[in-house]
Amino acid sequence: MKKYTKANIDLTSYLPISVVIPCFNCASTIEFAVKSVLTQTQLPKEIFLIDDFSTDQNLTKIKIEKLVSENNTSIEINAHYLSHNSGPATTRNKGWDLATGKYVAFLDSDDYWHPDKLATQWVYISKYNKLDILGCNIKSKKLNTSSFIVITPFVLLKKNPYFTSSVIVRKDLQFRFPENSYYSEDFFLWSMIINHKGTLALLMNYKVASNQNKKKGLSSNNFKMLKGELKVLLYTCRESFNYPIFFIASSWSVLKFFKRLFFN
Repeated sequence: MKKYTKANIDLTSYLPISVVIPCFNCASTIEFAVKSVLTQTQLPKEIFLIDDFSTDQNLTKIKIEKLVSENNTSIEINAHYLSHNSGPATTRNKGWDLATGKYVAFLDSDDYWHPDKLATQWVYISKYNKLDILGCNIKSKKLNTSSFIVITPFVLLKKNPYFTSSVIVRKDLQFRFPENSYYSEDFFLWSMIINHKGTLALLMNYKVASNQNKKKGLSSNNFKMLKGELKVLLYTCRESFNYPIFFIASSWSVLKFFKRLFFN
């Protein structure tokens, strides 16, 4: 693992947040993603760039090394390269395990943060010190930075509440992204956290992250996304509800699938 650290870092002036960015063949987008972290109004403690064995003739690696070497801020940037392609879940988990901050924030390499993302979320974290997971939905609007919804298992029956690149979790959570999975692995993690007794999960009504690309690769495979969603519903119903509720929720999920298939 390579890292760049500017001399005389005063970590007390930074938020105790580690940023994890999974990278795979992302030479064209990773710089914009990283810059959106470096230009935050309140900076995180560190950034982890985890390359998932990119296959683009070292273009992603070259871009990562350039970002590390040319970074002139006081943020610690770490680059780590996996020895084989393992998927986004394993990649994020690797960064999570390496993180030294009290909280971990996720950012996909083809997304970006709004400049006040961390500052806005830190207000929530400071107010609710037992907060386990915080984020917004991709369709959220910049309305009120103080408004939020408490996410319960019931919400999971209707939809995935969080846009992954908006999410912050506690570093010490016992859960991780389910590995060897490329579809809905993020939704499954949220469900494990939220179905756990005593969890505090908040959904902000304030958009703090966006897509660089209007159509993201994995999310465009509707059928496999449906299968992943049904796994989440089954898990949620086993943990917090019952099988009749699963039948109702899964039927609604299938209806949404056909709507996306034929009308989007």
